[in-house]
Amino acid sequence: MSDDKLAAKDALRKTLLEVIELWLPLKFGEESRVLMSQIMRIDDPEELQKLKDFIVKARKLSEVEEFIKGLV
Repeated sequence: MSDDKLAAKDALRKTLLEVIELWLPLKFGEESRVLMSQIMRIDDPEELQKLKDFIVKARKLSEVEEFIKGLV
């Protein structure tokens, strides 16, 4: 991959992580912050995008936990 593509991929990953880090506690409370250590291990921005979309739809924190287990 070219340096520009790597930089863009890294920037997208960082942005998605920031969005997820803000959204999780708003939707599920402070106990959801524990999941961030697992989420930080996800390198692929496409997987992070799927996770972000899933968080929006999820009704329970346990659903998000199971989804993350499938990604890491």
